[in-house]
Amino acid sequence: EALVQAALDTAAFGKPCSFDFPGQGPSPTVKTFDNRVIMLPALKIIDWGRELVDAVRARVPGLKLDVTVARTSGATVVVNSAGLTKRFSRAALQLHATGLVVSEGLVWISEYENLSSGAAPSIGSIADRIEERAILARSRARLVTGTYPVIFMPTAVPDLLYPLTVGVNGKQMEKGVSPLIDKTGQQLLDAKITITDNGLRDFGIGSGPFDAEGVPRRRNVLFDRGVFTGFLFDLATAGACNTESTGSAGRGYTSQPQPGTSNIELAPGDARFEDTLGGIREGLLVYECI
Repeated sequence: EALVQAALDTAAFGKPCSFDFPGQGPSPTVKTFDNRVIMLPALKIIDWGRELVDAVRARVPGLKLDVTVARTSGATVVVNSAGLTKRFSRAALQLHATGLVVSEGLVWISEYENLSSGAAPSIGSIADRIEERAILARSRARLVTGTYPVIFMPTAVPDLLYPLTVGVNGKQMEKGVSPLIDKTGQQLLDAKITITDNGLRDFGIGSGPFDAEGVPRRRNVLFDRGVFTGFLFDLATAGACNTESTGSAGRGYTSQPQPGTSNIELAPGDARFEDTLGGIREGLLVYECI
């Protein structure tokens, strides 16, 4: 009662409410919990880490490797004054591997796998990728100043997309500071690029049947073949911008809901990596951005 009264006492100092809470209703189906993640023995997880370290050491002597496997589980419950009560459970298992190559400087190598579906890590594939990058790190390449083709590898793509994820946030539209305002429906990117925020991706780290306000999650297309299709909103920003929530609310224990991304997806193209790389005589292959 004291908590509710404190909220009522401070409500007079907040912004006017321009939205309604969602009532009880159906939510889409998405996989966020696999019992194998919870039942997995800790010793088995440790064995995975040791197997990866041994595999990398055998291939790349002298490389320093740190492996972290993080397991979390919990439940999300949303209750509001419009009669809504919703709940879902989540179990997450993530593997992070960080290698350090010392060769005329320091080169960090990072790899990641989401194991939340209960699948075992692909030790061989991770070791292959680390070995490939270690070989590249130990070779010296020199380029003169000029214009070159650039390939961004998956590990660097999040840095490339970050400005876009900030720009599509409905809070930036509400403040009037997004460069994408009044650009909906315009061709802003190459026609080969489609970017989606998919809150319904099975076992995605940001997935769920509903967002932090109880609004059903969905797959929001942000850029469709280069055409900007719209912003991400929670209830408050949607109300302020005279539109509807896109099911994109997130929140912490000490903050109000804010719009944000869930699982950003970049649609694959038709070209094979090997073919693209083979067609470049001189260029840049980017694995990480500083």
